[in-house]
Amino acid sequence: MKSILRPDIANVRLFGSSNYVLRTATGEAVPVLGEVNRKVQLGDLEFRHDFLVANITDECIIGMDFLKAHGFSLDFKERLLKWQNVEVPIEITHMEAKKLRVIIDSNTTISPLSESLISAKIDGNPQGHRFYLVEPTKTPAVKNLMLARILIKPRDDNVIPIRVLNTSERPVAIKQGDVIGLCEPVATITRLESSEMKAEVPLRRVSTEVLEPNRLSAEGVDEFSDGFAESSDDRGRTKLVTHRINTGDSKPIR
Repeated sequence: MKSILRPDIANVRLFGSSNYVLRTATGEAVPVLGEVNRKVQLGDLEFRHDFLVANITDECIIGMDFLKAHGFSLDFKERLLKWQNVEVPIEITHMEAKKLRVIIDSNTTISPLSESLISAKIDGNPQGHRFYLVEPTKTPAVKNLMLARILIKPRDDNVIPIRVLNTSERPVAIKQGDVIGLCEPVATITRLESSEMKAEVPLRRVSTEVLEPNRLSAEGVDEFSDGFAESSDDRGRTKLVTHRINTGDSKPIR
């Protein structure tokens, strides 16, 4: 099957002659206006190819001639168009994709200074797209909570796993229905070899030495001497915090 371009996409008035004849699924003939060499973009990839020009509904129909000429393969099970280490999801819709909200699936609490994998849900219809990129909103949806960017494949019920980090020293409670981020369909997926993966930010060298619990330096003791008791009677008092203990009729014991 030859690849076909619509005349307005081909963007030329005169086309080269062609001996091909196109027929629809019902057997009707479709006039071929000519042939043209054009650049086509699939996700982030660009290729040049010879196309037939005809009045078709879609902007372009990629034929087996294109796939064979440029070394593509089709994975029908995963609905992927593969080229070298790049995968282009094959969509089943002609609707324009848009960003969808990601909302919390159930009430949960994230412990202080901790990372958790929790359940969320895509708010809307993913429109048959295969893969989505989840990322945080420009303004944090929940204070002190960071959302990791992640590539996901939604389930039939639109439930997805997300990874969050509580950067505060207090628990962070999030409620069902809270908007935690946004997601949008992915055009291409490039699988990198381990040798190609590099850290974007250099890590600082951290000492692996672990101090014993009872091991303190003399300098540290001198610097914070007011925080240490010299004897069992030297425990100090404070007026910053007060509290009352109800002992009933019993006398307090000191």
